[in-house]
Amino acid sequence: MRTSAVSQLVGGQAQVSVEGSSLGGEDFLKLMLTQLQLQDPTEPMKNSELLQQFLAMANIQSLEQLSGSNQRIMEDSAKLLGMHLLGREVTVVTQETLVTGQVTGLRYDEGKVFLTIGGENYALSDVVALVESR
Repeated sequence: MRTSAVSQLVGGQAQVSVEGSSLGGEDFLKLMLTQLQLQDPTEPMKNSELLQQFLAMANIQSLEQLSGSNQRIMEDSAKLLGMHLLGREVTVVTQETLVTGQVTGLRYDEGKVFLTIGGENYALSDVVALVESR
């Protein structure tokens, strides 16, 4: 667990930035135990505060898992769309012009799908039209 200094105060709460890593459930529990050990015995943490912190951590973990699942779904959908376009004629936009041609290949690189048209690779996101065969 690597942390940096407090970067700002927002609404009386310290915002801490963590670069290059994220705090997981185990780190949260270590922080919680330390907080409980160091609390003022004359004013212990209320059960509701403790429960709120546990629920917040559970919500964060759920959102992280959901985000990862959504990312995988988006990548898989792009792959399927690219496969569907194989052999079909599409129009892509480049910085210079529009290019229309048959999709002859498919490449997947760093989470993005690229279509091969006329020996050149174009990002799937650059497709602007599907040309219907007559």
